[in-house]
Amino acid sequence: MIWLILQKEIRAGLLSLRFGLTFALMVLLFAANGIIFIGKYSEEIRAHRQAETKTTDDLRAACKELSRMALHRQPHRLSPRVTAFVSEGFEKYLPNAFRLNAFQVIDPEGGRQGNFLYPRFADLDWSFVVGIVLSLAVLLMTYDGVCGEREDGTLRLAMSFPVSRSALILGKYLGVMVVMGAAFVLGLLINLTVLHLSPLVQLGSSGWLRVGIASGVSLTYLSCFAFMGLAVSALTRQSVTSLVTLPFFWVLLGLLVPNIAGLFAAKIDPIPKRMAVNEQVDTARQDAVKDAPEGTWNYNGGNPFMPNHELRAAAVNKQLDAEMKIRNAYWNQQTSQAATARLLARLSP
Repeated sequence: MIWLILQKEIRAGLLSLRFGLTFALMVLLFAANGIIFIGKYSEEIRAHRQAETKTTDDLRAACKELSRMALHRQPHRLSPRVTAFVSEGFEKYLPNAFRLNAFQVIDPEGGRQGNFLYPRFADLDWSFVVGIVLSLAVLLMTYDGVCGEREDGTLRLAMSFPVSRSALILGKYLGVMVVMGAAFVLGLLINLTVLHLSPLVQLGSSGWLRVGIASGVSLTYLSCFAFMGLAVSALTRQSVTSLVTLPFFWVLLGLLVPNIAGLFAAKIDPIPKRMAVNEQVDTARQDAVKDAPEGTWNYNGGNPFMPNHELRAAAVNKQLDAEMKIRNAYWNQQTSQAATARLLARLSP
């Protein structure tokens, strides 16, 4: 009996206007995602190569003097992520480089290219397409799955056959997932076909693994909204009531909870301001060298083997140990706060 219900739901879903509009939107959005990402990724690769060339030239120049090479702040940059089309995650607003020398790792710096005054619109990646567009489409496909048939009188007819309520709901759920899963998979294939046209986009085995995991997570996410839509439809008597109720849960679970998780994490696990941390660092560096031996800070040309260089190196190491103790504690606090935010965001599907 479940098979008959599944066939009926698939046929009705594929022939509905809602599916037609959803499918057209998936083709448009996934194709646009691939085209936009190719252009963006090509520009990031070009900028990354130029920066790496400059870094190599600067390091080659610093190697001419031993003392200068030790203090040279060598940048270490993150390479552009080839799977960013799945989830950009606002990476262009985050630091993408560290500087380090022979003594310490400097604070993260830089950021992806872009106008910082430009509004932070969501990127057209899989996270947006699945998290916003497809999840809403699933709710529109399921809001009248049960209550709509109750209003039409077809539910009474269906229940006159030897079929349980659970089998009916299961058949409707599987039908919705097959229909919406087909729209998602076809859009995904179009997206990957467009990306394959660019010689720069080489996913590799790890990239394909991440794409597969993201696809499975996306289908699981849509499954949660399909269950929610059918549950609300079964608990309401009119499709209008279900249509009004479901957007509330969609906004709450799909938009509100993930976006306010950071606000609650900042209250639950607060961290000091960066200015306060820098003041602590300055104080610690000054305290660390108050009793430095005489001649520690005298310079004797470019000879790195003079006796006072050893004194200065000991003083600098003492300063750096005091600084890194404070900065490591600050970075651990930042990591803890981010973990708290992720934990709260898991309340959303």
